[in-house]
Amino acid sequence: MGRLRGITIQLIDRQKTGTDGFGKAIYSDVPVDVENVLIGEPSTEEVTDVLELTGKHLAYTLAIPKGDEHV
Repeated sequence: MGRLRGITIQLIDRQKTGTDGFGKAIYSDVPVDVENVLIGEPSTEEVTDVLELTGKHLAYTLAIPKGDEHV
């Protein structure tokens, strides 16, 4: 039996880089590599649900490993 193997993808992580003069947090987008991610096609139901809820088209479903702590 074959073993599933994922690929490395790059996510954009939002990280706090400082504060402004009013004490409000300043964030920057930082690219982060995540290994062993499985990519699949969403079902028709998933595409419809996401489109109705967010107005955005769902193209892929990502299966990120359990140990990953990115949001």
